[in-house]
Amino acid sequence: MKKIVSYLLICLSAGLISCDDDAIYKGELYKNIIALISSGDYNVFQEIHELTDNETVGYIAASCGGTISTNEDIIITLEENDEPLQWYNKSNFDADTNRYARHLPSENYTIDNYQILIPAGERTGKMMLKVKGDGLSPDSIYFLPLKIKNVSAHEINEDKQSILYQVVIKNDYASQSTDLGQVWAGSLYSMTGLRNNTPVISSKQLQPISWNRIRLMAGTEPFQADKDIINRGSIVMEVKYDNRVKITPYDNVYVKQIEGDADFPNEYKKEFDPLTNRYFHVFKICYEYRIENGALVQMREELRMEIK
Repeated sequence: MKKIVSYLLICLSAGLISCDDDAIYKGELYKNIIALISSGDYNVFQEIHELTDNETVGYIAASCGGTISTNEDIIITLEENDEPLQWYNKSNFDADTNRYARHLPSENYTIDNYQILIPAGERTGKMMLKVKGDGLSPDSIYFLPLKIKNVSAHEINEDKQSILYQVVIKNDYASQSTDLGQVWAGSLYSMTGLRNNTPVISSKQLQPISWNRIRLMAGTEPFQADKDIINRGSIVMEVKYDNRVKITPYDNVYVKQIEGDADFPNEYKKEFDPLTNRYFHVFKICYEYRIENGALVQMREELRMEIK
Protein backbone atom coordinates (compact mmCIF):
# COMPACT_ATOMS: atom_id res chain seq x y z
CA MET A 1 0.00 0.00 0.00
CA LYS A 2 2.80 2.40 0.91
CA LYS A 3 4.49 1.60 -2.41
CA ILE A 4 1.31 2.47 -4.32
CA VAL A 5 0.92 5.80 -2.44
CA SER A 6 4.56 6.71 -3.05
CA TYR A 7 4.18 5.90 -6.72
CA LEU A 8 1.10 8.11 -6.99
CA LEU A 9 2.87 10.99 -5.25
CA ILE A 10 5.83 10.73 -7.62
CA CYS A 11 3.54 10.74 -10.68
CA LEU A 12 1.55 13.71 -9.36
CA SER A 13 4.72 15.64 -8.62
CA ALA A 14 6.06 14.92 -12.09
CA GLY A 15 2.78 16.09 -13.58
CA LEU A 16 2.92 19.37 -11.68
CA ILE A 17 6.49 19.97 -12.79
CA SER A 18 5.48 19.23 -16.37
CA CYS A 19 2.57 21.70 -16.15
CA ASP A 20 4.87 24.39 -14.74
CA ASP A 21 7.37 23.85 -17.56
CA ASP A 22 4.58 23.99 -20.11
CA ALA A 23 3.26 27.26 -18.65
CA ILE A 24 6.72 28.82 -18.76
CA TYR A 25 7.19 27.62 -22.33
CA LYS A 26 3.88 29.06 -23.44
CA GLY A 27 4.62 32.35 -21.68
CA GLU A 28 7.85 32.71 -23.63
CA LEU A 29 6.31 31.44 -26.86
CA TYR A 30 3.49 33.97 -26.89
CA LYS A 31 5.50 36.92 -25.59
CA ASN A 32 4.76 40.21 -27.39
CA ILE A 33 7.74 42.54 -27.87
CA ILE A 34 7.72 46.00 -29.49
CA ALA A 35 10.40 47.03 -32.00
CA LEU A 36 11.00 49.84 -34.50
CA ILE A 37 11.57 48.50 -38.01
CA SER A 38 15.07 49.24 -39.31
CA SER A 39 18.19 47.46 -40.55
CA GLY A 40 21.87 47.12 -39.72
CA ASP A 41 23.83 47.65 -36.54
CA TYR A 42 22.78 51.30 -36.30
CA ASN A 43 19.02 50.82 -36.88
CA VAL A 44 18.93 52.85 -40.08
CA PHE A 45 15.82 53.16 -42.23
CA GLN A 46 16.34 54.90 -45.59
CA GLU A 47 13.66 56.76 -47.51
CA ILE A 48 14.09 58.60 -50.81
CA HIS A 49 12.64 62.11 -50.94
CA GLU A 50 12.33 64.41 -53.94
CA LEU A 51 14.15 67.74 -54.04
CA THR A 52 11.10 69.94 -54.32
CA ASP A 53 9.40 72.89 -52.68
CA ASN A 54 6.54 70.59 -51.76
CA GLU A 55 6.64 68.19 -48.83
CA THR A 56 6.93 64.49 -49.54
CA VAL A 57 5.65 61.81 -47.19
CA GLY A 58 7.60 59.12 -45.36
CA TYR A 59 6.81 56.64 -42.61
CA ILE A 60 8.42 55.12 -39.53
CA ALA A 61 7.04 51.69 -38.68
CA ALA A 62 6.93 49.51 -35.58
CA SER A 63 6.08 45.84 -35.07
CA CYS A 64 4.78 43.68 -32.26
CA GLY A 65 6.39 40.26 -32.18
CA GLY A 66 5.01 37.07 -30.69
CA THR A 67 3.27 33.94 -31.82
CA ILE A 68 -0.16 35.54 -31.75
CA SER A 69 -1.25 39.14 -32.22
CA THR A 70 -2.50 41.13 -29.26
CA ASN A 71 -6.17 41.72 -28.43
CA GLU A 72 -5.65 45.37 -27.52
CA ASP A 73 -4.50 48.57 -29.20
CA ILE A 74 -0.84 49.39 -28.62
CA ILE A 75 0.29 53.03 -28.60
CA ILE A 76 4.01 53.69 -29.04
CA THR A 77 5.21 57.21 -28.27
CA LEU A 78 8.45 58.37 -29.89
CA GLU A 79 10.77 61.25 -29.09
CA GLU A 80 13.74 62.82 -30.83
CA ASN A 81 16.99 61.66 -29.28
CA ASP A 82 20.51 62.42 -30.55
CA GLU A 83 22.20 59.49 -28.81
CA PRO A 84 21.80 57.08 -31.78
CA LEU A 85 23.19 59.74 -34.12
CA GLN A 86 26.17 60.41 -31.86
CA TRP A 87 26.89 56.69 -31.64
CA TYR A 88 26.68 56.34 -35.43
CA ASN A 89 29.12 59.20 -36.04
CA LYS A 90 31.61 58.15 -33.40
CA SER A 91 31.61 54.52 -34.51
CA ASN A 92 31.96 55.27 -38.23
CA PHE A 93 34.07 58.41 -38.39
CA ASP A 94 35.67 58.79 -34.94
CA ALA A 95 37.42 62.18 -34.92
CA ASP A 96 36.78 62.97 -38.60
CA THR A 97 33.97 65.40 -37.85
CA ASN A 98 33.84 66.64 -41.46
CA ARG A 99 32.20 63.35 -42.39
CA TYR A 100 29.69 63.31 -39.55
CA ALA A 101 26.05 62.70 -40.43
CA ARG A 102 23.80 65.64 -39.63
CA HIS A 103 20.55 65.94 -37.77
CA LEU A 104 17.88 66.69 -40.39
CA PRO A 105 17.25 70.46 -40.07
CA SER A 106 14.00 71.27 -38.29
CA GLU A 107 12.78 73.40 -41.20
CA ASN A 108 12.96 70.37 -43.49
CA TYR A 109 10.49 68.10 -41.74
CA THR A 110 7.14 68.09 -40.00
CA ILE A 111 5.74 65.50 -37.57
CA ASP A 112 2.16 66.11 -36.48
CA ASN A 113 1.95 63.15 -34.13
CA TYR A 114 4.84 61.28 -32.52
CA GLN A 115 2.72 58.20 -31.83
CA ILE A 116 2.46 54.86 -33.63
CA LEU A 117 -0.76 52.89 -33.26
CA ILE A 118 -0.72 49.12 -33.67
CA PRO A 119 -4.43 48.21 -33.72
CA ALA A 120 -5.71 45.17 -31.82
CA GLY A 121 -5.21 42.06 -33.90
CA GLU A 122 -2.55 43.70 -36.08
CA ARG A 123 1.21 43.21 -36.17
CA THR A 124 2.45 46.60 -37.35
CA GLY A 125 1.70 50.30 -37.26
CA LYS A 126 3.33 53.43 -38.66
CA MET A 127 3.85 57.12 -38.05
CA MET A 128 3.83 59.68 -40.86
CA LEU A 129 6.33 62.47 -41.33
CA LYS A 130 6.67 65.06 -44.08
CA VAL A 131 10.01 66.07 -45.54
CA LYS A 132 10.85 69.15 -47.60
CA GLY A 133 13.88 68.22 -49.65
CA ASP A 134 14.62 71.65 -51.08
CA GLY A 135 17.82 73.04 -49.57
CA LEU A 136 19.33 69.69 -48.58
CA SER A 137 22.81 68.97 -49.92
CA PRO A 138 24.20 65.81 -51.56
CA ASP A 139 27.36 66.46 -49.55
CA SER A 140 25.74 65.42 -46.26
CA ILE A 141 24.08 62.41 -44.69
CA TYR A 142 20.83 63.47 -43.01
CA PHE A 143 19.27 61.50 -40.18
CA LEU A 144 16.24 62.09 -38.02
CA PRO A 145 17.11 60.21 -34.80
CA LEU A 146 14.14 58.88 -32.81
CA LYS A 147 13.69 56.64 -29.81
CA ILE A 148 10.76 54.95 -28.08
CA LYS A 149 9.70 57.05 -25.10
CA ASN A 150 7.01 54.70 -23.80
CA VAL A 151 4.51 52.03 -24.87
CA SER A 152 1.00 51.41 -23.61
CA ALA A 153 1.55 47.65 -23.32
CA HIS A 154 4.19 44.92 -23.58
CA GLU A 155 7.97 44.99 -23.50
CA ILE A 156 10.37 46.92 -25.74
CA ASN A 157 13.15 45.24 -27.71
CA GLU A 158 16.14 47.10 -26.30
CA ASP A 159 18.15 46.58 -29.50
CA LYS A 160 15.37 48.04 -31.65
CA GLN A 161 14.12 50.92 -29.50
CA SER A 162 15.77 53.62 -31.64
CA ILE A 163 15.88 54.47 -35.33
CA LEU A 164 17.92 56.68 -37.65
CA TYR A 165 15.53 57.80 -40.39
CA GLN A 166 17.80 58.65 -43.33
CA VAL A 167 16.60 61.15 -45.93
CA VAL A 168 18.09 60.30 -49.35
CA ILE A 169 17.56 63.12 -51.87
CA LYS A 170 16.88 62.80 -55.60
CA ASN A 171 15.46 64.58 -58.60
CA ASP A 172 14.39 63.30 -62.02
CA TYR A 173 17.98 62.96 -63.23
CA ALA A 174 20.14 61.88 -60.30
CA SER A 175 20.01 60.52 -56.79
CA GLN A 176 22.20 60.75 -53.73
CA SER A 177 23.86 57.41 -53.01
CA THR A 178 21.86 55.10 -50.78
CA ASP A 179 24.99 53.37 -49.45
CA LEU A 180 25.43 53.97 -45.74
CA GLY A 181 28.25 56.31 -44.91
CA GLN A 182 28.75 57.50 -48.50
CA VAL A 183 28.96 61.27 -48.66
CA TRP A 184 29.39 63.17 -51.95
CA ALA A 185 28.16 60.15 -53.91
CA GLY A 186 25.63 60.29 -56.73
CA SER A 187 24.30 58.65 -59.88
CA LEU A 188 26.99 57.22 -62.14
CA TYR A 189 26.74 58.24 -65.81
CA SER A 190 28.95 57.02 -68.64
CA MET A 191 30.64 59.84 -70.55
CA THR A 192 31.89 59.81 -74.15
CA GLY A 193 32.96 62.80 -76.19
CA LEU A 194 35.79 65.08 -77.23
CA ARG A 195 38.24 67.02 -75.09
CA ASN A 196 39.91 69.64 -77.26
CA ASN A 197 38.91 67.43 -80.22
CA THR A 198 40.57 64.35 -78.68
CA PRO A 199 38.20 61.41 -78.00
CA VAL A 200 37.61 60.64 -74.33
CA ILE A 201 35.62 58.05 -72.45
CA SER A 202 35.00 58.04 -68.72
CA SER A 203 32.29 58.01 -66.06
CA LYS A 204 30.89 60.82 -63.96
CA GLN A 205 28.97 61.21 -60.75
CA LEU A 206 25.94 63.45 -61.14
CA GLN A 207 24.45 64.80 -57.93
CA PRO A 208 21.05 66.43 -57.39
CA ILE A 209 21.13 69.93 -55.91
CA SER A 210 17.57 71.09 -56.69
CA TRP A 211 14.52 69.77 -58.52
CA ASN A 212 16.00 70.55 -61.97
CA ARG A 213 19.71 71.15 -61.30
CA ILE A 214 22.54 68.60 -61.28
CA ARG A 215 26.16 69.05 -60.24
CA LEU A 216 29.12 67.35 -61.94
CA MET A 217 32.84 67.82 -62.38
CA ALA A 218 33.86 69.84 -65.44
CA GLY A 219 35.37 67.92 -68.35
CA THR A 220 37.68 65.12 -67.28
CA GLU A 221 38.54 66.64 -63.91
CA PRO A 222 38.79 63.85 -61.32
CA PHE A 223 36.12 63.71 -58.64
CA GLN A 224 37.19 63.53 -55.01
CA ALA A 225 35.12 63.64 -51.85
CA ASP A 226 36.63 66.97 -50.89
CA LYS A 227 34.69 70.23 -50.74
CA ASP A 228 37.63 72.34 -51.97
CA ILE A 229 38.04 70.16 -55.06
CA ILE A 230 34.27 70.09 -55.68
CA ASN A 231 34.00 73.86 -55.34
CA ARG A 232 37.01 74.43 -57.59
CA GLY A 233 36.03 72.15 -60.47
CA SER A 234 32.26 71.56 -60.52
CA ILE A 235 29.70 72.84 -62.98
CA VAL A 236 25.89 72.79 -62.88
CA MET A 237 23.41 71.62 -65.52
CA GLU A 238 19.95 73.14 -65.24
CA VAL A 239 17.22 71.40 -67.24
CA LYS A 240 14.66 73.88 -68.56
CA TYR A 241 10.99 73.17 -69.23
CA ASP A 242 11.75 72.44 -72.92
CA ASN A 243 14.63 70.07 -71.99
CA ARG A 244 17.22 72.64 -73.00
CA VAL A 245 20.26 72.58 -70.69
CA LYS A 246 21.86 75.67 -69.18
CA ILE A 247 25.46 75.24 -67.97
CA THR A 248 26.78 77.46 -65.17
CA PRO A 249 29.68 77.35 -62.66
CA TYR A 250 29.02 75.73 -59.30
CA ASP A 251 31.56 77.89 -57.50
CA ASN A 252 35.03 78.91 -58.63
CA VAL A 253 35.38 77.36 -62.08
CA TYR A 254 35.12 79.45 -65.25
CA VAL A 255 32.64 77.94 -67.72
CA LYS A 256 31.05 79.16 -70.95
CA GLN A 257 28.31 77.30 -72.76
CA ILE A 258 28.86 76.83 -76.52
CA GLU A 259 25.86 76.79 -78.84
CA GLY A 260 25.47 75.66 -82.44
CA ASP A 261 26.98 72.17 -82.29
CA ALA A 262 24.46 69.85 -83.94
CA ASP A 263 25.89 66.73 -82.25
CA PHE A 264 26.06 68.30 -78.79
CA PRO A 265 23.13 70.75 -78.71
CA ASN A 266 22.96 71.30 -74.92
CA GLU A 267 19.82 69.23 -74.49
CA TYR A 268 18.43 66.48 -72.30
CA LYS A 269 16.24 63.65 -73.53
CA LYS A 270 14.87 60.35 -72.36
CA GLU A 271 16.02 57.84 -74.96
CA PHE A 272 14.64 54.37 -75.75
CA ASP A 273 16.93 51.65 -77.08
CA PRO A 274 14.79 49.12 -79.01
CA LEU A 275 17.62 46.59 -79.17
CA THR A 276 17.83 46.25 -75.39
CA ASN A 277 14.32 47.46 -74.57
CA ARG A 278 15.78 49.94 -72.09
CA TYR A 279 15.37 53.66 -71.41
CA PHE A 280 18.24 56.06 -70.74
CA HIS A 281 18.81 59.55 -69.37
CA VAL A 282 20.93 61.32 -72.03
CA PHE A 283 22.62 64.73 -71.84
CA LYS A 284 24.50 66.16 -74.84
CA ILE A 285 26.40 69.29 -73.89
CA CYS A 286 29.12 71.57 -75.24
CA TYR A 287 31.14 74.09 -73.23
CA GLU A 288 34.59 75.40 -72.40
CA TYR A 289 36.06 75.77 -68.94
CA ARG A 290 39.14 76.82 -67.03
CA ILE A 291 40.16 75.90 -63.50
CA GLU A 292 42.04 78.65 -61.66
CA ASN A 293 45.00 79.66 -63.87
CA GLY A 294 44.94 76.51 -65.98
CA ALA A 295 44.48 76.14 -69.72
CA LEU A 296 41.14 76.67 -71.43
CA VAL A 297 39.53 73.31 -72.24
CA GLN A 298 36.70 72.69 -74.69
CA MET A 299 34.35 69.77 -74.00
CA ARG A 300 31.77 68.04 -76.17
CA GLU A 301 30.24 65.25 -74.14
CA GLU A 302 27.39 62.80 -74.00
CA LEU A 303 26.30 61.63 -70.55
CA ARG A 304 24.20 58.48 -70.41
CA MET A 305 22.65 56.38 -67.63
CA GLU A 306 20.04 53.64 -67.76
CA ILE A 307 16.71 54.46 -66.14
CA LYS A 308 16.01 51.66 -63.70
